[in-house]
Amino acid sequence: MTTKYLAADIPTATNTELTTLGGGRLYATKTAAGAVYINGFPLTRADISADNGVIHRINGILLPALGNLSQLAARDTSYSLLAAAVTRAARSNAALGTALTGTTPYTVFAPTNAAFRAAGFGSTSAIASADSSKLASILGNHVLTGRVFGSDLKVGAVPTVGGNSITFAQSGVGYTVAGSGNGSQAATIAANNSVATNGVFYSIDRVLLSAP
Repeated sequence: MTTKYLAADIPTATNTELTTLGGGRLYATKTAAGAVYINGFPLTRADISADNGVIHRINGILLPALGNLSQLAARDTSYSLLAAAVTRAARSNAALGTALTGTTPYTVFAPTNAAFRAAGFGSTSAIASADSSKLASILGNHVLTGRVFGSDLKVGAVPTVGGNSITFAQSGVGYTVAGSGNGSQAATIAANNSVATNGVFYSIDRVLLSAP
């Protein structure tokens, strides 16, 4: 960090932006009970004194943002069908593509290629010939406004940018998420989120569908 922060210096708020020595950004959340999370990871021991500052022990590795949400999807071939779907959907909803490349923060629950194939989108060719408005409606189910880290997830229904709601449920120490059209087949949310310059990126193993 560019300055010394004690746990008491972190405001009781969600995702307070902090600047690292390398010029990157971290997001600190402090609850009313005093629990502190950095990028969703809990501080397990705070305010360890050092000769030249203070150390906080954290239960995770803070990786730098490697691009915007769209670039994170493009970096990993496991999301090539998602990238193709965003391109196709932008024909009907240009704002969706802009959301993933802009500066306003969003949270994306990104289905893997296997998830798209299970939902009937078996290839980039199939996606290229799909109804763009239908794809835009589906993809809207996967995007929330703001940065939502693992520590921010709560059981219950949350509205998406597409206008529908998705529902989170506890599963062991993690969460699942489902659209109204998924029935009992909820998607498992990967344990670790990735930080983008404009939001948070999660991997999920099912496409989130709305009821017809």
